[in-house]
Amino acid sequence: MIKIFSIYTHPDKPEPEKAVLVKEGFNIYAFAFGVLWLFYQRLWWGAFWLMALQASLQMTMKNNGFSSTSVDILLLALQFLLGIFASDIIKDRLKTKGYALTDITAANSQPEANMRFLDKRLAV
Repeated sequence: MIKIFSIYTHPDKPEPEKAVLVKEGFNIYAFAFGVLWLFYQRLWWGAFWLMALQASLQMTMKNNGFSSTSVDILLLALQFLLGIFASDIIKDRLKTKGYALTDITAANSQPEANMRFLDKRLAV
């Protein structure tokens, strides 16, 4: 299946080998692991705020008489939203570090997308 990759490069590191590829679309790891995925991505504040949001939603809903099933459904929906916006979160972090969108490519895998980008960059 073809996937879309956004390719970001840093102006201080113009070598094409230093490019960062971000897969577009739903991130199953962000959905499944949530806070752990945020820690793995070194998004400490994001992990803190997600934990705080989950805890406050859980306490508020349970104190207002909602069933545990409805609380679980809401927390699952929150995880689903994280999976949807995971690539955007990574791209925003790259932009704050000074990276810029250089190219967009389609490929079956990340190594193939990287090879396409390198071929295109080195051919110029």
